Amino acid sequence: MKNAQELIKLNHMKVTKGRLAVLQYLIDTGEPLTIENISLGVGFLNKVTVYRILDIFVSRGLVYQTDFRKGKAYFEFQEHHHHHVVCTVCGYKEEIAACISPAILKSVIKETRSFSSIDRHMLEFFGVCNKCGVSKNNY
Repeated sequence: MKNAQELIKLNHMKVTKGRLAVLQYLIDTGEPLTIENISLGVGFLNKVTVYRILDIFVSRGLVYQTDFRKGKAYFEFQEHHHHHVVCTVCGYKEEIAACISPAILKSVIKETRSFSSIDRHMLEFFGVCNKCGVSKNNY
């Protein structure tokens, strides 16, 4: 298990009680959470403070931010880079290792003409889980 204090120091940030609490909560839960979930779980920080802490963590690459199309951002500490498949019926999330290839990233940079690099991405897949029924798709 990762030590929140060490991770914060490794990312050249000041160690504060709030940062420690937020990061340790994300490490301990091991799943994507909303700001509301994190604020309730930590207990002593309001949502604005949690948002500010998460914004710093995301900008440093310490926490991954994603969107499961429910109108809220989700935040997750990831020991290894991964994405998710999300059920559009019940919201069940499953972690997957599939990711964007370096060739696709090069293609994106070439196509934009205005970017010299890509520093992060969001990739989530949506479908219907086995519990909710078999999805009719043509893949």
